[in-house]
Parts: sequence; C-alpha cells; structure tokens
Amino acid sequence: MSDGNAQISGPVEIGDALTLRDETGRMVIEVGLRATLYFKSGHLPERRRGVAACFEEFFGMAGAGLRWVIPKQLRPKDSSMEQAAAALIADLSSEDFDEDDTWEFIWHGGEDIDSASDLMIQGFGCQAFKNKPSFLSVVFPLTFFAARPFGLPTLLARWAGHLTAFHGYGGIGLSYSPDHFISSRYGSQIIGFGMRFPGLELDYPIPHAIWCREGIKGGNWLTVLSTELVDKLGGVEQLAATLGEPFVFTEYSGGVLIRAGSVPELGDRNRQIDTPNYARLAKALKPIRIRIHGPAIGINNDKFEAWLARFDE
Repeated sequence: MSDGNAQISGPVEIGDALTLRDETGRMVIEVGLRATLYFKSGHLPERRRGVAACFEEFFGMAGAGLRWVIPKQLRPKDSSMEQAAAALIADLSSEDFDEDDTWEFIWHGGEDIDSASDLMIQGFGCQAFKNKPSFLSVVFPLTFFAARPFGLPTLLARWAGHLTAFHGYGGIGLSYSPDHFISSRYGSQIIGFGMRFPGLELDYPIPHAIWCREGIKGGNWLTVLSTELVDKLGGVEQLAATLGEPFVFTEYSGGVLIRAGSVPELGDRNRQIDTPNYARLAKALKPIRIRIHGPAIGINNDKFEAWLARFDE
C-alpha cells in the first residue's frame, strides 16, 4: 500500500526472536513498531497542545489495551483509564500549566507495571530542556496497522506536524521494562540483538535527547527531518535524488518524513540478510548523524557508538 501499511513478514518469528523474560517470568524486552519524535521547546503551550493531540489519537486507537500509568499520580485512585487520559489531555492543554514544571508520562499495556510492552506511549519535556529536544515515543504491536485505513507513516507524519518535530525515526524496535534499573540489566542482550539485526531500532529517548541536540541518532524505515536538517543535506530535491527509489518523501509542517520502502527491513547478519535501503539512507544522512553518545540502556558508550555506525562498515 502507498501508506506503507503492508503486512510485515514473519511477525510471529520476529516476536519469538526478539523478546526476553527474566528469571521470574516477567517480560523485560519486547518488540514492536516503535517511533520517536524529538522537538524543541517542549514547555511551550503549543508544543504541549501538540503532545495532547498525539496522545488523544493514540488513546483513541489503543486505549483499550493500556493497563498502567506512570507516574501513578496521573491516574487518581478509583479513576478509569478514560478519566485519567482526559485529565492528562486537559493538563497538557491548559493555559495555566507552570512552564517551570516537568511533564512526563508512560502509559503501557504490559503484564505488570514493570513489564516491557509492545503497546506504549512515553513523553517528556520541561523548561530546562527548552534548548534541547523533548520527545514523544510510541510502540505498537507489529501487526497493529495491518487492517487499519492508514499506517505508521501517515500517523508519524501527522504527529511530526503537531510537534514541529526536529527529527525522529520509526520502524521495528525494542521496548524495555519502564524501570531503568531492570532494563539496564539486559544491556548485553539488547546490544546483541541490535548488532545481529541491523534494522532493529534500539531506543532510549531520555539520553538520546541529550546527545541529539544538533544532529540525529540515525535513520530507519521512517526518518523525520526538520527543514533545518534537510537544508544541511542540500535540500529535499537533492536528498530525494541521492536516495532514489524506493524512498518516498512526505512533507509535514516544518520538515519531511522519508519512508525507506514499503515495509521495514530487519536484516540478520547471522543469516547474511542485508538491509540495503537502510545502508543507503545511513550514507546519505552521515553529515547530520551524531558520532558521540554516552551510555544507554545498560550499554557502554563504545558499544552504543559502534551500533550507531553499524551501516558504515
């Protein structure tokens, strides 16, 4: 389909290969369609209203599958998920919001509050980050869009417009326990998955937002670039000519979303399955890609930086 809504091949096999439970049986690594958008001035009313619009659409599509709200104060005792969602939307949209306050949330559908989930939305922004990207990150099950009238590309382009996104990405990615102390125990497994399957997105937006102030972490099936970043690559026409087929460009207010083919590539280095579209994209985006990054998800900086450069070999 033109929206990139085609069925991902082998979702069951992908799920079997890229999930992990701990010794208690708790799901600590999940896999799904993951997308993250970074945007500036997350404390401003127009950005918060944009986040509220994105959250409202997500809840309308996926609210029935959500079970947990973090921090717990966002869901007052005895309130329904619908009531808690309405309260969050109202709070983000309020003109009385104290811009010195932090807004942050994680909603997910895991088996328990500390479980990884393939249905999740997370956001963060505050005044202290006004010169650094805030973020909104989402995870859907691999087959979530298969029977829907639009796919992740359309949704992400719409959300990028709501947020005037600086940059972002989307594709097959991992989701972890929302408890950092739990997820960081599995850094070796996470980086192992990432190096074996080069198309897999390893995403932990909180540290990424710090290191991606001026450049991008990289591209994936979907890559969101602001006009500012596209101009550093010579403009949309030059970038489109460099990439050629099967890349599709969709403009949003403030930038462009690039889709690398009709479905995501995962690859598998153990089976010598390449990700040619992603490799070509990485080469084209190299001038604006970051090369230095601190530790993330229990992975030290050297290993994470090697993962960032995985298409450059």
